[in-house]
Amino acid sequence: MLGAQSQLEALGEGSTGQTELNRAKLGQLVLDLPEPKCWPELGDALGKLEATGRARLDENRTLTELRDTLLPKLVSGQIRIKDAERAVEEVV
Repeated sequence: MLGAQSQLEALGEGSTGQTELNRAKLGQLVLDLPEPKCWPELGDALGKLEATGRARLDENRTLTELRDTLLPKLVSGQIRIKDAERAVEEVV
């Protein structure tokens, strides 16, 4: 699909931000697909990739919450850097 990106973009028609894909032209587009015997392996690999992505998003949310909690306390002097480091170590 990534190899077909420029072809797909070229199929866009319209103006003023209302670009659409021409269905007839889209139907004529030829895409290379993996052999069916590779689909289970590909599905497993994509599943692992998706799980990794979800884990990274969860980690990002956790770190964002931690930053938003600790930063104001650090700036105000309510906690010291060593205390913040310990809090981060507990989460990460």
